Amino acid sequence: MDSPLRLAVSKLKYSPLPKSGGFLRLLDILPGKHGTILECNIRVASLYSQLSYKAVSYAWYADDEEKEEGEAYILCNEGMSVALPSNLHSALHTFRRTNSIVTLWVDFLCINQQDIEERSQQVRMMRAIFSHSSEVLIWLGPNRAGDYLGAGRVAQVYQVSNEDYKCVWHNDSSDEDMVHSYLGEFGRYEGGTTERSSLDVLFGPAKTDQLKWSQDVFGAFYVLNRLAQGFRTKELRVLQTSMPSPRQASWSKKIMNAFESFADALWWQRTWVIQETVLAKKATVYLGHMSAPWTMLSSGAAAYTHELASSDLMLIGGDDTRSPLSSLAKAIVDIESIRVAKVDDLRFPFLLLLRRFRTKRSSDPRDKVFALLGIANQQIQDSLEPNYNLTKEEVMLRTTVVLISESRSLEILAGRVAGPGHACSWTTDWAQFPVDNEQERTSCLHLYNASGGLAGSLRLHGRSLLELSGYFVDTICFLTTEAPEYGTARMRGVLAMWESSWEQWSRSSKYMDKMDAFWRTVSGDLLYVEPTERSPWSDQKCKYRRADSKGLAAFEAWKKDDVGKRNRKSSFGPGGLVKSYVEPEELSTLKNSFYYAVLAASASRRFFITTTGFIGIGPADIQEGDVLYIVPGSRVPLILRPYEFRSKKCSLQPIQNLYSESGHAYASAQQCASYHESTYPLVGDAYVHGIMNGEIVHQSQQSQRGSVQPSTIFIS
Repeated sequence: MDSPLRLAVSKLKYSPLPKSGGFLRLLDILPGKHGTILECNIRVASLYSQLSYKAVSYAWYADDEEKEEGEAYILCNEGMSVALPSNLHSALHTFRRTNSIVTLWVDFLCINQQDIEERSQQVRMMRAIFSHSSEVLIWLGPNRAGDYLGAGRVAQVYQVSNEDYKCVWHNDSSDEDMVHSYLGEFGRYEGGTTERSSLDVLFGPAKTDQLKWSQDVFGAFYVLNRLAQGFRTKELRVLQTSMPSPRQASWSKKIMNAFESFADALWWQRTWVIQETVLAKKATVYLGHMSAPWTMLSSGAAAYTHELASSDLMLIGGDDTRSPLSSLAKAIVDIESIRVAKVDDLRFPFLLLLRRFRTKRSSDPRDKVFALLGIANQQIQDSLEPNYNLTKEEVMLRTTVVLISESRSLEILAGRVAGPGHACSWTTDWAQFPVDNEQERTSCLHLYNASGGLAGSLRLHGRSLLELSGYFVDTICFLTTEAPEYGTARMRGVLAMWESSWEQWSRSSKYMDKMDAFWRTVSGDLLYVEPTERSPWSDQKCKYRRADSKGLAAFEAWKKDDVGKRNRKSSFGPGGLVKSYVEPEELSTLKNSFYYAVLAASASRRFFITTTGFIGIGPADIQEGDVLYIVPGSRVPLILRPYEFRSKKCSLQPIQNLYSESGHAYASAQQCASYHESTYPLVGDAYVHGIMNGEIVHQSQQSQRGSVQPSTIFIS
């Protein structure tokens, strides 16, 4: 069903775009003063003529609160009143000029939302539309916080009204006047010497020590600017340190509140914004009256990511990977790494793009695929053209089949799949959210080779049944509790329980060194690579490596760390804490290399033991009795559910060869009319210690009488 807003815009009388292609509509925002009604003209133009326009990247609503505010209006084409999402209305007001026309491309008004064929055609042009624009204007939303410096005190310094004030960051030396003004106010507040003329702005009328503004958005931009200029957070006095004064803590809290609102803006959650930002020649970020170049945010985010790798996580509250600044930095770095790859004329695999941005949202679930096609390689774009006549299920099945065929592998079967209980367990519904850290974990799959390099062959019966060969490994007979999403203390506690369970079962173990097997299993036999050892925009694959002898030292250091030990090394006096213990950065880096690997490999997953003594990590929904298979084409073992028998009758279903030993995919004239008594639903993928480097396959190849031989299996 169409939304009320999409129906409201249908009042516009759109002329069909020329059939020859390459045409779009542009929005001319007419000049006007602040507070007056927005007016515009919509016109048709050829994308390949000498056009000059800016493209707007936005969310229909700035935040969940704004959804309750109703609609706003714009006058189009000489007086037609059209309802707009209130967030877009705020953006157009901000971008409007008083003396000249501003030409924009805005999807809401420039695409006939009621014409499915036009929507499909314009979405196919999205890559060209954004890459041809002179600039992409990223609108996060209006500043709702009553930010003191964002639209208050700095406006007074520059002697303009709050409505006309625009705070523009340039990420160069021209920012220093604003920086000095800001630090001067902070210094006076921290020292208790704030001038009386500022008190009404800074404080509530009764509590002169209580900052009345809830957030310091200017301060958030200031922190990103300083990080981009090479400062570390511990060098910024406006941020809380391990021993802040009450006033310093109060100011710091307002900045962190601003980062929380910054990161919570719905723009960061949209799938479409990825390609809109990646394709931009130049991008500028707007938050209310404040703006900054995207490059300032990306440089600051990269610097903070580097800093976090060597931070003492216990000192900063147990896990800073979930702080608002960390969340914002990750969101920025994820996008910027794709931008840098595009500049270097590199293309990320489409599966990696789908996984990296699976947590993003779209009002139409089909757009979880379509919105990323503009930054995919040409072969994928040709195979998966946007078509809104297809159902969601058709789009997801088609995407899975194309990725299997194009990659000639089963890599897409790792991660969250539809799973047991669904008609087609092996497909991936990209509209479903992944489990925590799945993108980190699946980015490491190239480090394993459980199938020993065998490609195998794969056949699709009809639309739902996969036929392939596999090596049976073992049956899962014991499961532990699920690991937490994050948190050093909680993760340490769960791993201690896992280790205790393992010790009780280890008499039947296959492993000579049980401690070595355990720490390698819970970390996926990985270590996190310190950012100083790689490019900040390196492929996600470079973030981890297979573990070496340092892993045991990292595991033991992380395992033994506790708050009591730190308190014993800290200095206390009559008034309390005098000097807190801060561990060397080298030790923090060592421990973090293991902790981040554990998060990637085990967060929201379960430790299991098999009948013959293998240990491993699998999805949270595995069950005792599930079976492990090594399947050619998959770098990791797959978990199937044998007792959930699903018989399949192929009623002359066509058979498609998705790939073969020779590496070629081809359509077969063959049809299947067989009755397949037992087909297994796919549960997910696993790490199983001792078989991740092709050991099972090699054992089979070395002896024709080996106990492990491949057999044909059907996954439904």
